[in-house]
Amino acid sequence: MSDSNNLLATGVSKYEHIAIFDAIAQLRFAALEVEKVLIYLVDTVDEDALLFLAEQFDLISFGGWDLADTVQKKRDLIKAAVELSRYKGTIYGIKEALRRVGFDNTEIQEHIGIIYDGSEIYDGSQTHGGGDWATFGVTFDLGNDMGISATQTAQLLAVVNEYKNARSVLVKYGWKASLTDTVNMTEDFQMTMIFAEDVEYVGGGRRYNGSFIHDGSEIYEGGGMEDTLDVTII
Repeated sequence: MSDSNNLLATGVSKYEHIAIFDAIAQLRFAALEVEKVLIYLVDTVDEDALLFLAEQFDLISFGGWDLADTVQKKRDLIKAAVELSRYKGTIYGIKEALRRVGFDNTEIQEHIGIIYDGSEIYDGSQTHGGGDWATFGVTFDLGNDMGISATQTAQLLAVVNEYKNARSVLVKYGWKASLTDTVNMTEDFQMTMIFAEDVEYVGGGRRYNGSFIHDGSEIYEGGGMEDTLDVTII
């Protein structure tokens, strides 16, 4: 060991047993992988440390941690924690939190309808001219090959409620699945077609388009499915 790396004070460095201890310490410090102890370098820190970082940044459970099913998604979510906290209470915050755990292209519809909480009586005495400003709905995009379980649905809704603003009420949610295929028509013509796009909703209700009379003669519990077809020529 060179004297320049000596950790000992000059007054004790002459003692052999202390000098040996100093040499051992230098070897141990030299062998340390510095990037492993710099825990805020999220891309390189050991996987074992990620859970503790998630706890520190309040990402466990409602923050989306349960939906981060790969190590990379966990790292991405931790790196975005400060930004997500800054944008809590906004549509951007909800979409970005979901994107970080693999749910891209989430659609959010605002002012979609009144809340069926018993405060309104549909007896024909009033008309409905628009949605309640505090209500919103969410459509999760499952893409071409993603599935969804009851547990994942509960986790997604927990994330939405965690990042929405306090005054807004989620009254409808659904899933959109797209099946995409490419058909070669000729050597220089190609058509990409989304040939089936199913959107299933839970909650919400009927559209206020004049086709239903709210006179108390029937009960409607909400929900429904829509099928759309979209063809894109390339």
